[in-house]
Amino acid sequence: MNLQAILEEFGLSKRQASVYLANLELGEASVAQIAEKAQIERTGTYYVIESLCGKGLIVEIERGKKDFFVAIEPKELLSIAKRREKLILEHLQEFEAFSNISSEKPHVRLYTGINGIKTVFLKTIEKPKIQMLGFSPYRTAEKTAWYNGKEYVEWGLDYIRKRASRRIFARTIAEDTPESQARKGRDAEELRETRLVPHDKFLFTNEIAILDDWVAVISYKEMAALVIESKEFTKTMRSIFELAWDGAEKYL
Repeated sequence: MNLQAILEEFGLSKRQASVYLANLELGEASVAQIAEKAQIERTGTYYVIESLCGKGLIVEIERGKKDFFVAIEPKELLSIAKRREKLILEHLQEFEAFSNISSEKPHVRLYTGINGIKTVFLKTIEKPKIQMLGFSPYRTAEKTAWYNGKEYVEWGLDYIRKRASRRIFARTIAEDTPESQARKGRDAEELRETRLVPHDKFLFTNEIAILDDWVAVISYKEMAALVIESKEFTKTMRSIFELAWDGAEKYL
């Protein structure tokens, strides 16, 4: 993971991460110097610097009639992260009480971006008690993986290995494409059973994972994942899957 991506994971926007790194590399610098280094227009850079100053990540220094800026040392980012964690832990019960989320009511969450999708995938192998069921557009999934770089491709393969090592069996229905056929060929080692259906008749554009009492719908085109935690909704989705599974048998 590169430094830009790490800072975005820390909670910064792309522009904030670019400006912080530019300032860190330059040392004490003017807005114009930082803007040139970050390759962002000067006016936009000023507002980004202002936001980073508000977060305590950049410090303003006056030199006569000119303003200069210095990025805090990287080790200070760790101190900030620890303070944030401590603050949340201290008030966690208050947050939970304020949310007033009943376990009997459906709970919907939206995860966005590549990191959001990775979070949802990791959630699928936390503590499942029963088989993982799903519909998968392997061709789209692989294109998305390569689009996001070799690192993400390797991450996806590692996720599959982790699922298999934890003895989490998966049953998957996928459209019949070369990518799906290749994946099906690895069913035994990846602890999965795959049934393929005609690509021209059943075009899958989203990934759907059905777990114990929640369902995830992942849109690679929109880079978003919708997670619905509901026992009743999941029961219906499992029934729909079983119906489709039986129907896919005729294409074996």
